[in-house]
Amino acid sequence: LEKAKEWFLKSAAQGFVEAQYVLGLLYYNGDGASKDFHLAMEWMKKAASQDHINAQYYLAHFYKEGVGAMIDYAQAMRWYRKAAEQGHELSQCELGMCYLNGNGVNKDEKQAFDWFYKAAIQELSMAQNFLGVCYLDGIGVKRDYKHAVKWFKKSAEQGDSQGQYNLSLCYMYGKGVRKDEKKAIQLLQSSAEQDNPNAQSMLGHCYYLGEGVPKDYNYAFVWLYKAAGHGILDAQFLVGSCYVLGQGVYIDYAQGAKWLRIAASQGHKGAYEMLKRLGPYY
Repeated sequence: LEKAKEWFLKSAAQGFVEAQYVLGLLYYNGDGASKDFHLAMEWMKKAASQDHINAQYYLAHFYKEGVGAMIDYAQAMRWYRKAAEQGHELSQCELGMCYLNGNGVNKDEKQAFDWFYKAAIQELSMAQNFLGVCYLDGIGVKRDYKHAVKWFKKSAEQGDSQGQYNLSLCYMYGKGVRKDEKKAIQLLQSSAEQDNPNAQSMLGHCYYLGEGVPKDYNYAFVWLYKAAGHGILDAQFLVGSCYVLGQGVYIDYAQGAKWLRIAASQGHKGAYEMLKRLGPYY
């Protein structure tokens, strides 16, 4: 890699755009050299200025995340747009997020929807999921549960964990599709196994309450504990409750109090009330 870097340096200095782009990646990832975000930014700028579409995407990402420069949403927006207008699907999706959240541009839900659509029809699973959310919640388009399901399915079929999670909710509650708890659980399982915190929490709740599956505190605890570790508030409360009540795990008041305090510190009233019942020692 060191010899390759030397060759890329010589080529990049002569203005070869692909070499400039690759150098930017090498310094960004630390491949064949120590990570150097400032040099990554410098070479990515040179490549992006020569209309290298992937360099434009990375340059936008650098500005968005503050890699090698101060965070600058306006600059991120500028470079995402340049790449997006050339058909770069990841940039189109990011541009949609910029419009949705008002980062570097005035918030515009219709523009967000349009850019998500452009990326979604290029089979970008992340964009397909976002498009489904737009239809589900009426963001930039008239609410349409059936269209939401259509796009969630496309995303889920590509293995996107968030698409699987959102589709599972549609099946669980019968939104845009006939209610099917068995299908919902299958999708939740697939999403949870990809470490999706929301799916892990929901799956844990289903086993805890016996919704769509037989009640199983042991299995509930496994998934709730994973979700709690990711910071899901309700899961943190239930993990604390499981420790206190011995549901799916041996009673451990100290561990229960630990998780209840975490949840209570974020305003969870149930956790606060359970802590009070445990008494002053916990």
